[in-house]
Amino acid sequence: MDAVRRAEPGGRDAETLHRGLPREGERLQGVGRFGRRLPTAGLAPFLVAVVVLGTAPTGPVVFDFQSSLAGTSADIDPDLLCTKSTDGGEAVVHCHPTESEGIDHVVVMSGGEPVTVDRDPPFDFDVREGQLTTVTGQKQFQVVLEDADGNTVRRYTRTLSMVPES
Repeated sequence: MDAVRRAEPGGRDAETLHRGLPREGERLQGVGRFGRRLPTAGLAPFLVAVVVLGTAPTGPVVFDFQSSLAGTSADIDPDLLCTKSTDGGEAVVHCHPTESEGIDHVVVMSGGEPVTVDRDPPFDFDVREGQLTTVTGQKQFQVVLEDADGNTVRRYTRTLSMVPES
């Protein structure tokens, strides 16, 4: 018992420091029962909030998919077919979309600058290697399909090295 009652540097002994706390092997009776119910008590309001917000959601919780789909025309998703050939030592790329419905014009760009604009269906065009700029070490171009209002319908990016030979 003398070892337990040894005085601490602040003038308080070990018995005084631990007064009110359970000793080794003892349990707090009242707090133990209450502590075991805390996780269940916190879970119930959470589940109620989930059910209420799920059945009657407020404005910030709702995702509105209707407005983005309303008033749009049919999906326009043609493939872009391209082949590469050589003319006078320079590569020439010939491309055309598989469908022209819903497309008003095609803009071919390289390095952010327009290379050519095709306004006549079936929108087939040729691009020479000398017209292309180098992006990340490769000659690259973009084909932008636009509707009559000038909105982008579809955008394709192609690199010269990935276009197959004809």
